[in-house]
Amino acid sequence: MVDPPTLMRSVRRLRRQIHQHPELGWEESETIKKVLEELKLASLVPLYPVGGVVCDITNTILPPDTPRIGFRADLDALPIQEDANCGWRSQNDGIMHACGHDCHTAMLLTAGTFLARHPEQLTRNVRLIFTQAEEIPPGGEPGLIKAGGTKGLAEVYGLHVITSAPELGGVLPTGTFATRQGNITAHSDRITIRLETEGGHVIQLRERGSLTGVYAWWVQALETEILQPIPEALVHAATPTASTMAANILPSWLEFVISFRAADSESYAEAKSRLDGIVMLFRAIYADVTVTVDHKVGHVPTVNDESVSKTAVLAACDVERWVKTEDVIEVPRVWADCPQIMGGESFGRFRHDAGIPSNFMLLGAGGHTEAEQAVHGFGHHCPKFNPDERALPLGIAYWLSLATRPRD
Repeated sequence: MVDPPTLMRSVRRLRRQIHQHPELGWEESETIKKVLEELKLASLVPLYPVGGVVCDITNTILPPDTPRIGFRADLDALPIQEDANCGWRSQNDGIMHACGHDCHTAMLLTAGTFLARHPEQLTRNVRLIFTQAEEIPPGGEPGLIKAGGTKGLAEVYGLHVITSAPELGGVLPTGTFATRQGNITAHSDRITIRLETEGGHVIQLRERGSLTGVYAWWVQALETEILQPIPEALVHAATPTASTMAANILPSWLEFVISFRAADSESYAEAKSRLDGIVMLFRAIYADVTVTVDHKVGHVPTVNDESVSKTAVLAACDVERWVKTEDVIEVPRVWADCPQIMGGESFGRFRHDAGIPSNFMLLGAGGHTEAEQAVHGFGHHCPKFNPDERALPLGIAYWLSLATRPRD
């Protein structure tokens, strides 16, 4: 049993320190420095390969064939100006932890510190994994895997706080654990479309047309050809950039990025085929406009394996063994068959690239009452994102439960 007030103070201190100093993907130098310091304070020996930080915790009295399982957290923030009403706002202008990665890092560091001081409680050996650039597909996992950071792992587990998601019916109450077998996240690619023409003076608009109007054509085509007919796919064209924003000049080039998502391989293939058709149609209609398509494959779906997911659910159900829940939040609810969400996740690479059986668990942090949800219920990637910190001790308890529960 851990002491909830002590646990809360420790994890909240770490989370707020990290939150105030967010860093973008592949630039997480200070965050990594903090992770390394905390691990070394616990007398651990972290390694810093390509893609992140790894650190093993071993119970030396266990049999030599005891499996080692991986616990993963992510490190990076997003290019968003924070608008959350809290006393630990981001001090880095235009950068914010708007997806909970500060929570993930703080929870895993706190759990890892406890396990390092009580290795005799381990029934499985553990590897802590902190990955870079989750928000920049494909993330740090491919490099970490290639560098040997996952060598010897029998299973790998991920934990992600979530405030709200439309697929989950809106706000996910604080303390709710949610997972599923099979696909839990989606394909998430980024496609850059570049349009080029002569440009010129605005008085030539009727003769030449404008690329801003052509952009509107693309938005409509994506809506009617992909978004509407394929419920399992999602496409969104971001605000374009152009050679000029002056009102009296026709731009010579315009570029925009499409977020291209699909729930499974079938819908992904169909959406890709329809996108190819849109490009062909565009070239036929706008013969005087050059179009260049740069399709970057990003996150693959995170696929939860059956046996690992059963273990994850049992660990979530066993959280109360570690935390006096009445001192932190009400008894957690475990949702073992939640719907798939359309978010992308670099975590999927552990199974896809390295073949490691895995589970990805969601942890509700959206509050309970209407008043709490008005503060904590804002969605991810939102300037007002502000997860309920009362979920953090439950996340720590989940890691401890996984590491110490009886082996089958």
